[in-house]
Amino acid sequence: MLHRCRMAAVVVGTFCVLATTACGGVGGRQESPRGCPAYVDFPSVQAAAGASDLVASGALASSPIASASDQWLFPIRLDEVKKGDPELSGQVVNVPFDASCGDPVPTFPAFGTGSGGRVIVFLVGSSADGWKFLTPAQGVVPSSQATLDEINPRNS
Repeated sequence: MLHRCRMAAVVVGTFCVLATTACGGVGGRQESPRGCPAYVDFPSVQAAAGASDLVASGALASSPIASASDQWLFPIRLDEVKKGDPELSGQVVNVPFDASCGDPVPTFPAFGTGSGGRVIVFLVGSSADGWKFLTPAQGVVPSSQATLDEINPRNS
């Protein structure tokens, strides 16, 4: 009987230790893990364009701005809208980028150095709610005629 009581005490004690450790430890601060998104890997530029609300050729209007730790703002001048609201041609949109989930900043080698690199951007959202890159890896590609020909979306 004494053996069963000791065994029960060991089981209950182990459970309590594991439960308090999983919840931040004894007297520790409880932190909930931050959910990081999983991104779709689009098989082609045309597929990425199909999933985007706005596709446009353009360039950085100025250097990206670090607005906070792991938070960036990309001011992008839209020269020609390929899909989406054509009235956005000639406008600058500010696209935020959150690198707190480990995405390198920036993951857009297409911009090149400085603010003159010609790109094609794939954005989701709206002017009213704000724009976001389709994905960190596929939100911006270098501009080329071949890429523009591959996209070939109709204005919607």
